[in-house]
Amino acid sequence: MSSRALEVNIAEHRVDVTIDPRYHVIKKVMSGYGGLQKLLDTFLKELCHPYKNRKFIVNEAGTYSLGYFYDLKTHPEGPEAARLYIDIAIDSIEKARETEIKTDAFHNLYALLQKSIKESGPELKRFLPVINYGFSRINKLSGEHLSLIARSYYRLNRLARAFLHEAPPETDFQAVNSLLIRYFEYTFSYWLSENDPHEWFGREISQPLQSEISALFKPISHSHIRACRTKLHEIVSLRDNNSRTTLEKLLCLPGYGEIVSLYKGLPDRLFESADNEKLKHQYKLIFLFHNMNIAGLSGIHEETLREVNRIISWLIAHEDIEHIQLLIQKTFTILRKSIEKFPGTVLKSVLNMGKGVYMTDESELVNFLGSFSFQVGKPTLLKSNLPVRR
Repeated sequence: MSSRALEVNIAEHRVDVTIDPRYHVIKKVMSGYGGLQKLLDTFLKELCHPYKNRKFIVNEAGTYSLGYFYDLKTHPEGPEAARLYIDIAIDSIEKARETEIKTDAFHNLYALLQKSIKESGPELKRFLPVINYGFSRINKLSGEHLSLIARSYYRLNRLARAFLHEAPPETDFQAVNSLLIRYFEYTFSYWLSENDPHEWFGREISQPLQSEISALFKPISHSHIRACRTKLHEIVSLRDNNSRTTLEKLLCLPGYGEIVSLYKGLPDRLFESADNEKLKHQYKLIFLFHNMNIAGLSGIHEETLREVNRIISWLIAHEDIEHIQLLIQKTFTILRKSIEKFPGTVLKSVLNMGKGVYMTDESELVNFLGSFSFQVGKPTLLKSNLPVRR
């Protein structure tokens, strides 16, 4: 944008903004920091601006709510200010366009609730209504946003466990229990919508599985997840959403993050359980490919891609040409889907495959790989990085 066009754009969006009186409580809580008042006013005015800079709002809200939590905890109006920070986070989750900003907003919200639970100490009773308010606001988010939250690094069931540990006996657990019920319902429904990993793996290897290998799949099998969902429905049917006992029962169920961890760890368990070196590497690679094709495992896809890279290098050195060609085809199908998100990791995978194939001294295999390298857009770089043989 030219400097003149930029000036016009800024002028069109320049408006006089006054701070909404409801945010004055944040100024009161922060009144002891004279040097911050100008910066604080900028943040509060941005909250009231018709053309909000969501990234700025989320960053500043995190700074004031988390960095100055002691002031929230000790100020008479701290709980009211904390409630506003919850509203700011929820508003950003709902209205920000970029997923990264939504995720950062949830991080702020999660960390604020975690601090309120773990660091309030004697002030916890004053903060209980705020904590319950936070749980309720999360529970009212759309299904799309709940999915984003469930898949994030910050686990709702872990936060609920901390709440269970710190809350006094007379606490009403209705808000957290209702949120967890919805969270677990989403979790089990999602994983049941994916292929049963045990059945999928059996089809891929086209041979009967040993019982000890089949047992590895049980915690993520559809039959086990259906049993977990049945337990959830039994808990709900008791209609005891306010009680500590209900929360304790809910926390015995596997959360989304726990299931992700099981999927992440299974390739190594398959490797350890197989009979010989080739099977070890084949089994591990097959399930790594499976994980790369599950959208709900996007948080571990880059790490999974690095593992694919390591395993396929070994297989290229030890498999026959026909099998290697099949592996190359499958790998490039994954790489094409991943190039935009993990360009560096994808390029490294292509280069390592290229070096491994080149060292086999099989011209047919080298040409076969070259035809695929064009599909990720780096053929010349692949060729320039191959080792020179003399």
